[in-house]
This record gives sequence, C-alpha cells and structure tokens, in this order.
Amino acid sequence: MKKGALIALTALMLAAAPLTAQQDTAPAQGGPEISKKQEIAVFALGYYGWEIPQQALASIDNEIQDVFVNLGRFTVIGQTQRFSQKDVNLFIDIIKKSKQENFVLPDEFKFGEKAFTEADFNKIMGAFIVAIPTVVDYNAQYNRSQRKFECNVTTSVAFINVADGTTFGYANIKTSGESKETLQKAVRGAIDSIPIELTYEIRKIEIFQIKSRVLKSDLFTVKMQLGRDMGVKVGDEYAVMSVEDVGGFKSETESGLILINNVGSTISTGTILYSGPITPNTQLQEVPRLGIDIAPYVQLYNYFKSDSSYTYDSSPKILVGAKAIMTRGFYGLRPLVGVQMLLNAEQWLPLSAYVGADYNIYLRRVQLSFFGAIGGTTNIIFQYINDKLNNSDNNFFSHYGVKGGVDLTYLMTRDIKIGASAGFEYWIPILPLPTVPQFQGYGGTQLGASVTVKL
Repeated sequence: MKKGALIALTALMLAAAPLTAQQDTAPAQGGPEISKKQEIAVFALGYYGWEIPQQALASIDNEIQDVFVNLGRFTVIGQTQRFSQKDVNLFIDIIKKSKQENFVLPDEFKFGEKAFTEADFNKIMGAFIVAIPTVVDYNAQYNRSQRKFECNVTTSVAFINVADGTTFGYANIKTSGESKETLQKAVRGAIDSIPIELTYEIRKIEIFQIKSRVLKSDLFTVKMQLGRDMGVKVGDEYAVMSVEDVGGFKSETESGLILINNVGSTISTGTILYSGPITPNTQLQEVPRLGIDIAPYVQLYNYFKSDSSYTYDSSPKILVGAKAIMTRGFYGLRPLVGVQMLLNAEQWLPLSAYVGADYNIYLRRVQLSFFGAIGGTTNIIFQYINDKLNNSDNNFFSHYGVKGGVDLTYLMTRDIKIGASAGFEYWIPILPLPTVPQFQGYGGTQLGASVTVKL
C-alpha cells in the first residue's frame, strides 16, 4: 500500500512538472544569463528513529521553510509531511520507475505519521524541485569530564528533480550544541544552528546561485539587474565573469569582484573591489559565502605608562586574538565579536571576549575599518575555576572594559585579506585588589598585523 501511494504521489508530480529542473536563466541571444525564481516544494524535517526532545524541535519546520523563503530565489510550497531517510531513497527510486508502472490513486494513505490526500498532492505537483530534509545522525549525551551536555546533529537535505527523478544536490549540515544546565538546551542549540548552515549550503549548489548582468558602471560602482525580487542582500559578493568562445565552447573565468552596498526592488548597486573594464551586459555570478569574516591578529601590547600602580612586569607583551565579523546583510556598519589573550604570565594570561561593530570605507582592494567594542576579561586560572564550579551557561569575568581601533587591509585574493591594525583598550576590575596583579585595572595600546579569511 505504501509503495503504491508513493508511486501515485510521484506520478502526479511528474505529470505537471516541466521537462527539466534546470535553473531558469535562459539568456537572450548571445547575452548574459539572468536568474529567475524556481518553484520548490519543501517538506518538514524528518527525524523518525531518533529520540529528539519535542521541545527542542519547537518551530524548526517553519524555520527551515523560512530559509527558502528568505533566500528570495524560490517560490516555496510548504509541506507538513515528514520523510524518513529510508523513505527518501524509496521516493527517489519510485520517481525513476513511475512512468513504467500502473497505479491507482487511493483516496488517502499514511506516509510517515501523517496522511497524504489528493489535495496534498495538488499543492506540490507543479513544483520543479522537491527538497526533503532528514536527520541522518543524532548524538546527545552528558560529558562527565567537561561537566556539560553535548549534542551533535547531522542533517541532510536532498534536492530532487521531479521531472526525471534525479538527485542533483545534497546539503549536508553538521551542527552542535552544549549546555551545563540541561540536555534540552544543548539539543536546541544544535537544532537552532541548522537554518544558518542550510542557507549557506543551498547557496553553494550551482543551480541555485544567482546570475545577473551589469546595467551600467563607473570606476568604483556597478548597477546590477536583480534586487530584493531575487533575494539579493547587502554584503553579498558577485564575481565578474569574462566569457569567450574557445573552439565552439563557452569558457568563463572570474576577472573581478563586486560587493553589494545597496539593494532595490529590481536593481542593486555594488562596490568594485577589483576588476578590469566592466561594460553593460557583463555576466555576474553570485559568490556563496557563510557571511562571516574571520580575522586572527597578533599585536605588540604597550601598557599605559600613566598607571604607576602595576605590581607586575609592564614591559611590552604580545597579544593574540581573532575577530568574527558579520558580513551578509551588512556593508558600512557591521557587527563583530572577538576573543584574545595577553601573553603575560604574571597576570595569569588574561582572556578577553568582546562584542561591537566596525565602520568601513572601501577603495577597491583597500579597506579602512574603525571599530569599537565592550567586553569582559578573565584569566586562565579564573576561567578554570569557573569551568569547574559554575553549573550555569553564564560566564563570569573579573574585569569589564572597552576597546577600539583601526584596521587597514588589502584584498590579496578573492578570499584573503592582509592588514595592519592599531588600537587601545582598558579593563576595570570588578573587585579591585591593588596588590594582586590579576585583579588590578590595566590597559594599553596595540600595534600589529592581521589576516582575514572570508567565509
């Protein structure tokens, strides 16, 4: 009965599906390709066989469907039915065989834990593509040595071309969560990370990547066809493509990069980061990124000499750290977080975490960033005690303070920047102990270098 019902489902979709699920980017004669919306039926997250707390799952089905909606490049047909991993494989196999099999459509049948009806089929039978998310691995346990709950979830999203039953892509997502308090919080942390990772994984699949064209350009900016109508976002990057005919074959190579700084309803504006001459109708193609720049840095730390109360060695020290800067959805003003360690053993190696924002000025490959942040500081001994005795997910600091500075970077390649940085910071102790080095206020200036990896 189940197999016959599956055949009925797939045959109905086949009857109404187009001949191909290829991205609708047909160019004008000899012109660039322009992406159009694609219809996609998105099923609920299948987790049969895994004992995942229902409270942790909460609204994950809506969140996954919202990923496809918010990407803007899809017309989404939401489904409430769930597939198991076994059902996915059977579904794909039946699509391939359905044209050769006879079937009778039942009035209703059960698939997973929900009943399918003919009305359900009618919602998806016109879709070009079906997306089926399923949990393929789940592990949640209490780590006694670390004194915390840990959860790891692997989710797979299969993308199926309804017309011929081929699976043309998988989005494989591994997420994790942890909590000192409850297993449910750890599981929820892993589940909540799925939509973020899924957005990136979908954009990595070539058939879903946006293709557009230059409308006009000058020395520093480009006007690009497509905007909010296709989900273009500020902070997205597009490669400038050079197209040539080689022996009757089209050869495309990247020759430049633009960064979107403004998005209209149907037209977007981009800053040219590097490129040769750009003319109208030049092909542009989306560069998929997670939307985070990771910038490790090393700096020489000079203590403020005006503070004469230091009871430890205040000669210049080395500061190492890293910033994570949010890029997708942001251009001039971008949020950031960071962590760092000051290599001074007499202070028990101070550890700092901070949150703030930077403001950016772009001049081709050169980028000037001014940033400010607030944060907290602890040290490796205080942190060790906190990890052993603190049973909550909240971290406690010995100092609070501010930091700021400026970064000057140069875009070496599409994905890597190098730079110089200068800054300052000051940390105020919560419990001042003037004779104890680890609980004194301190601060200083920094000068150093950084490498930025664009993820």
